[in-house]
Amino acid sequence: MSDQSGFWSGMPAGAKIRFLAGLAYLAAALGVLSQAPIAGMILLMLPVLWTVFVIWIGSEGGMNSGPLRQKGDTAFVYVLRYVWRSSSLAQVFLAFLVTGFVVGGLGWISTEGLRADAAKPTLTERVTTAADSATQATKKTIGGWVSTAKGWFTPSDESQSSS
Repeated sequence: MSDQSGFWSGMPAGAKIRFLAGLAYLAAALGVLSQAPIAGMILLMLPVLWTVFVIWIGSEGGMNSGPLRQKGDTAFVYVLRYVWRSSSLAQVFLAFLVTGFVVGGLGWISTEGLRADAAKPTLTERVTTAADSATQATKKTIGGWVSTAKGWFTPSDESQSSS
């Protein structure tokens, strides 16, 4: 950190822009998460995966320049260092927060299939619906037969007038 004691005033100018862009990305990812959970979790994990990928490729290729050299400058690293150095309570809070997000995200994604299966009609509901429709069709058919049979045994006007 620099000589200035404030969070915003101690942050480098480039990191401020990246910090605001990161907040906008986070807001968009959370908006997507509320509509499509799997896509939202993917969007939330992309920056982490990208960082791991860049560091892995950099360490394999022996890169000491580019994004790896400037990691101390990034807004994410600055915020983490600032919060991490602030107190032990902040360290415990960050550890629980990250663990909670990981466990919550994995739990949400793993139960997505269960929620989709629970929304489908059960075997009992399907059988009950089929039996109800068969009962209604039978009632209509029998009702037609009964009215026809009643017509056979009901004296008509022609048979009464000829006798």
